[in-house]
Amino acid sequence: MTLKGATTSQACAACKYQRKRCTPECALAPHFRPEHPTVFRNVHKLFGVRKILRILEEIDHYQQPEAMRSIIYEANMRDQFPVHGCLGVICELWCQIRQAEDELRSVLTRLAFYKQDHEQQRTTALSPVVFRGSLQLGMAIAPPDIAPLTLFQDEATTTMPISSHNNTGMCINTLWLQETNNTNNHHHSPLMSQPSVIEEAVNNHDGIFPFFDHIEDRQLHIDSKEKNESSLDDSCQLKLCSDNGANCCDSNGLRAPNGLCLEKLGNGSYVDMVPHPDGSNRVFVCNQQGKIWLTMVPEVGSSQSLMMDESDPFFDLSDQVQFATEMGLTSIAFHPNFTSNGRFFVAYNCDKFQQSGCEGRCSCNTDVGCDPSNDGSLQETYPCQFHVAIAEFTANGTTTSTKLSWMGHANLVEVRRIFTMGLPFEAYHAGQILFGPADGYLYFMIGDASHDADPYNFAQNKRSLLGKILRLDVDIIPSAAEISRLGLWGNYSIPKDNPYTTDKELNPEIWALGFSNPWRCSFDSENPSRFICGDIGKNQYEEIDLIKKGGNYGWRVYEGPHLFHPSHAPGGYTKPSSITPIFPLAGYNHDSIDANKGPASVIGGYFYRSATDPCLYGWYIYTDLYSYAIWATIEATENSENFKSFGVPFGCAHDSPIQCGLKPGSHGVPDLGYVVSLSEDNNKDVYLLTSSGVYRVAAPSRCGYRCAKERYSNLTKVPTSGALLKAAKFALFFLSFLVLVFL
Repeated sequence: MTLKGATTSQACAACKYQRKRCTPECALAPHFRPEHPTVFRNVHKLFGVRKILRILEEIDHYQQPEAMRSIIYEANMRDQFPVHGCLGVICELWCQIRQAEDELRSVLTRLAFYKQDHEQQRTTALSPVVFRGSLQLGMAIAPPDIAPLTLFQDEATTTMPISSHNNTGMCINTLWLQETNNTNNHHHSPLMSQPSVIEEAVNNHDGIFPFFDHIEDRQLHIDSKEKNESSLDDSCQLKLCSDNGANCCDSNGLRAPNGLCLEKLGNGSYVDMVPHPDGSNRVFVCNQQGKIWLTMVPEVGSSQSLMMDESDPFFDLSDQVQFATEMGLTSIAFHPNFTSNGRFFVAYNCDKFQQSGCEGRCSCNTDVGCDPSNDGSLQETYPCQFHVAIAEFTANGTTTSTKLSWMGHANLVEVRRIFTMGLPFEAYHAGQILFGPADGYLYFMIGDASHDADPYNFAQNKRSLLGKILRLDVDIIPSAAEISRLGLWGNYSIPKDNPYTTDKELNPEIWALGFSNPWRCSFDSENPSRFICGDIGKNQYEEIDLIKKGGNYGWRVYEGPHLFHPSHAPGGYTKPSSITPIFPLAGYNHDSIDANKGPASVIGGYFYRSATDPCLYGWYIYTDLYSYAIWATIEATENSENFKSFGVPFGCAHDSPIQCGLKPGSHGVPDLGYVVSLSEDNNKDVYLLTSSGVYRVAAPSRCGYRCAKERYSNLTKVPTSGALLKAAKFALFFLSFLVLVFL
């Protein structure tokens, strides 16, 4: 059967598959070439034509190519790696059932032993044990096969294994209780008992798992304990339990926290969250598309979620923002005097062909030895078509008002353009902005703008602003003539104590250099002089850096602590002997994570200063875009700048306001999706902003983790699912059972 009105070579793949007349007006024709019918078939099977057309209708035309690329990629991946029914889920449930059966056998075995021990104290004449545990508990289960219940046999020696644990929960020995029959005198010797060892086993609370409503919660607790034994004990053994490092250990020198507990507060993907400068529990939340909302964060331990009216944002800059995988609104920052002047700043990307006012000098220019017109390898789009910009807005009724008089929405009229710069590449341009808590200046993080290995060596070029951290004064605005004379990139002035005063080769805006893609940075709220950034690597290493004035952090000479050798370097090389690099305080190699999930991409975090989890206090928490793990680093001794790092197991609170999705094939590990950013509110609680939603670090007990410093009455939510009531009833029933059996 042929298509009407068109030959096979003329029809696009969409029309051929649908067997419809191919016309130039077909919305799908630009995306599905005639020679690639399989591509459309995969997309059609996964989404359907009407759904694809509806998606294209709901987004702007310049976003449609990116959307179609994502749709095609998802469809092809689904075709290449099909879902094999529910086999994985069935296997996981089967394993959990087997583990539950093993635990039940252990409980029944212990009950049998305790009954035997009690009866042998009441009488000198021992009789065969009648096992009644399963009947008393209302369970029709055969006696466990791991220990014989008939403890006395003629002409034989009977043994029964009972596990004993140390106070770390690890099995250290096996107690064998033995009784020998003497056939010569036909006298049964009493069972040998060891009360001290038995008491140790009974009082071992770490070996008794908490009562959970769901198998996933119980398994998460077990997994976290096992992982944590290997990942965190080393840090305590390294004598981090000094006065400064006592947060990682309890009074006995044992590791205190078992893991990091998360609660899910909201759905949706957001790129930045900033606390309200007035100190309240309100936060500004923004997405990559250009919208900002003002909302309240629920109290710790409450059942409320993060509520935002998606249709009523505080501010909407979406018509000025170029949105793509690594583009969009990247950060917001509020002036230190926002409560009186209403000034706030937005960092974003724009396309000079799509958004008005998106016009600035190209960062690839002859001053830095780069000419994009002579090198076709820079990008497929027009050179410096995309820009990074910082714009100032006001929350006041007018842009000329100096008194805060807003009614919950910002003024959409731009006050001034602080910074605009054309990008030679479409990625790796960071874009975070924040105000220094001690000096009040605006810090601007910008990457080398290259997915490649920084071929023009921008990060080491002191005349380039790429691969740098900039420090700007936005309170003193020079005249247009002065801006032109100084060669500035917008409406700002240079702080007089910037490093250029001691290094005349540096551009005056530069505070530190030698970065690949700094994402995210933060100041320690207890020690504002401590400024830390995560810097995304290229091929080998992801790093966490302690930022210092004028510091050189090595890229492209070094990638983390490793020498880097670029294969393509039209911009030349920098000799290792010519710089004094500052190496990372923490980080991880790419070969230490699962490369099948995607290339590693570190997400910098915060020094944890909240009371919610006191056992994390003082730890610097960071993670990875692909949520391989959550790491922590802690300073061995105060001001030593000697940090020790380790992985931190994490789970989701059983009473989380929004149920957490779980990673396939895991035991209760939350599926965070892609971790976009970390943030902090005015209570110093730390949040993870991910593609699957907003998560907050919660009280450890809500995940079954142990922290001796936790104030349970203030920080732990009382479960509404009836878990505590069930546990109480079970405990009461169990005690009644012991009374009936033993007395």
